[in-house]
This record gives sequence, C-alpha cells and structure tokens, in this order.
Amino acid sequence: MCMRLILNARNRTVTAPRRKPFGAALLLIGLLLLTSCTAIVLPESWAGLTVDGTLTEDGRYTDVQYLYVAYRDVIFRIDLTRDGIGRTLEANQRSTDRYVDWAARANNNGQMFAAPTLEKRPEGVRVYVGSYNHAVYAFAPDSGQRNVPLANWAAPIGTEKVIADALINGNLLYVGQGDKGIKAFSTESGALVASFEETTFGVWAAPVLDADRNTLYFGAMDRYVYALDAETLALRWRVEVGGAVAATPLLHDGILYVGTLTSELIALDTKLDSRMAINNQSERILRRYKAEGWLWSTPTLVNGTLYFGDLKGYVHAIDAETFNPRWKASDAERPGGIRGKVAVVEGRVIAASEGRHLRAYNAESGAVVWTSSPAELERILGDVVVVDETVIVTTKSEDRLVVAYDLLSGGRLWSVRKPSQDDINRLAQAPR
Repeated sequence: MCMRLILNARNRTVTAPRRKPFGAALLLIGLLLLTSCTAIVLPESWAGLTVDGTLTEDGRYTDVQYLYVAYRDVIFRIDLTRDGIGRTLEANQRSTDRYVDWAARANNNGQMFAAPTLEKRPEGVRVYVGSYNHAVYAFAPDSGQRNVPLANWAAPIGTEKVIADALINGNLLYVGQGDKGIKAFSTESGALVASFEETTFGVWAAPVLDADRNTLYFGAMDRYVYALDAETLALRWRVEVGGAVAATPLLHDGILYVGTLTSELIALDTKLDSRMAINNQSERILRRYKAEGWLWSTPTLVNGTLYFGDLKGYVHAIDAETFNPRWKASDAERPGGIRGKVAVVEGRVIAASEGRHLRAYNAESGAVVWTSSPAELERILGDVVVVDETVIVTTKSEDRLVVAYDLLSGGRLWSVRKPSQDDINRLAQAPR
C-alpha cells in the first residue's frame, strides 16, 4: 500500500510506501523504496565535502590545503593552513576556525546535494557539481570569474534533478540523474557526449570506474546494479539486487560491494563470463549480509574486513570473503542513523550519526574508544574523513557546517560556518 505525501510547501503530491520511519529516513522521506510507488521529492539538501589531497593506504588524507564544500545553493573552499581571518597557522598552533578563501552561488537558488568533483587543470582547479534544479555547474576558484558558474562551460539543462556526485574519466564527466539514467558531459565544454536512460528510477550516487575493463558500475533506485561501457554508456549487464541503491559501490579485485535500502550488503562478481541475458545476470551475486537498517554509504575495506554503518545506528564489521560478522555495535545512549561512510584509521572505526555525535570503535573488537563531546547543533549526515590527525565531518547547522575533531581523543578542534552572500561578494573581490 502507498500513502500520499506533500512536501516542500509547493503542493507537490508524491507517493511513498507506508512504513514506519526512523532515523535519517525522517529527513529523507523522499526515498524510492521497494514497491511500484514513485520517488518522492527530497525536502532539503545535505552538505557534500571533498578533500583536495592524497588518500593514503592507512585511510587518511595527507598533503591537504583545501576542503571543498557544497551545501544548499552555496559552494566554497576552506584553507586549512589559515585561521578564520586569514592568518597563516604555525605548526601545532591551535585555532577554533579556518579560513574560507572562495565561495560561489549556484544559479536560480539551485540546491546541491553532491560533493564537489575536482579537476586539476593548467590554469587551476575546476570544480563540478550538480544541483536539484536540473543543472550541472563548473566553477573556477582561481580565475577572474570566481563567484558564479563558468559562463563558457554549459551542460545542457535537462529534465532530471541531480543528487549524485560526479565522476571524471579523462575528458568525460559522468553525472547520475535523480529521476532516471546517467549522462556523460565533455569536461572541456559541457556538451552532452553520451547518455543512458534505461533505469526505471534515479541514480543517486556516483558510478565507480574499472579502468582495466573500461566499465562503469553503479546502482539505481530501481533495485538494479548496472555495468556500462565507459565511453558509449552502452549496457553490458545489469543485476536485480532486491533493494534500491543510494550509494556508490566499492570495487575491489573484481568484486563489487553494494549496499541497499533493504538493509543488505551484496557482493557481485564483475569478472564472471556470464551466459545469461544482459538484463538480469543474477548469477553474479556471490553473497549477502543482512544489516539492521538501510545502507546508504560506501563500505570501507581494510585488511580483509568491510566496515559500514546503517540507518538504525549500527556499525558493522564483516569478513569481506565470507560475509561472516566480526562485530556489530551501536550507541544506545545517543541513537541516530549513520548515513555517511565510516573512516578506518590507526585501528579505529569512526562513525558519525544524526544523533549529533561521532564515535570511534576498536577495529578489531568493536569496543568503544571515544565519543565526541559536546554534541553538535544539528545532525551529521555526511561521510567521515581524516586529514592527518584530524577527523572532519559536515553537519546541517549553518553556524557549524564543517567541524573538526581530534583523532586520538574525539575533542572538537574547530568549525566553519556557511558563507553568507556578503562573504561571497567580498571574496569575489579579494586578491588571488
């Protein structure tokens, strides 16, 4: 049975399955679930964070100066080497804020759900992000056109909302479409190069690229995982996995790990030479693991163990080859769904929840190492990233949108607020 919902105060009538909401599902009630009901309009966006640095084998980023953040209709850059008023920080010098050195606004109040995607070019970094107003934007923070999208890069305005992060492969920019399909745009001009429209519902996360096989893999809200030719976007195969997929899969040694909104983690064999019809190669499914709640993040693989959180607030550690559980833990005193990806660094699994806390667990046993304090002002829905010795997350509080914690203790170090229009105007005139 489906119920009718009206969201966003614009009398938009939508439908969703009737089920008891919990955790982050209350915020993201616009999910397409498992029935024939249509997808709902999302009521608000969450912040996307991208680190401009090197991700090392131990799970942390190094050589980082900048963070890029997109939230609602604003995208901006944080300089980690300067304090809030722009003074250079000395080694081990503490400051409760960091400097925003660039900010811009999407056209027509376009709401951005995705994390920015970065491309290094001779003239400086270019930043791509899609928005809920059907547009994909390119920004050039180091150019003269700083506070608005690049006028000479124009992706065709489509009919689909954009929720997914983008992925760059050579001169192609892949962008999932919130209503249906995926498109490839030219990174040079924004021109549409190829499109795949054979999903029934939307693609809400970035694809993953297997460069050796020239293949893109992604999940969709129609309960299928797709494999496409990376150049033409022609379908190679697809698999029905039993639940909507809202996160980017993890690809490792030919195995694709996919989380679903039926609370399952599923392993798929991408190298299998299947003789089944390409429309549903179910023999690619190797194993399944049943979690407590919906899975809305990419799992993290470390030393043969997969770590991930679910929307009932549990963190899971399972053997990657057998899917046998190693441990499972939750925070009963501070309940809240875990939507974002967990970080695994120095034997700690760090998860952030909409219960407004971070928690670090021992990676081997699941024992609690620390719980952050005090609580944040608002829910934490994004991925956890670690930069050197600092844990960084985004919240839904505009006053403390980006927050950093100490890796060893969980103590709060600094925060950055969402830039105002005055900030954007001032930074547009600032010397570069």
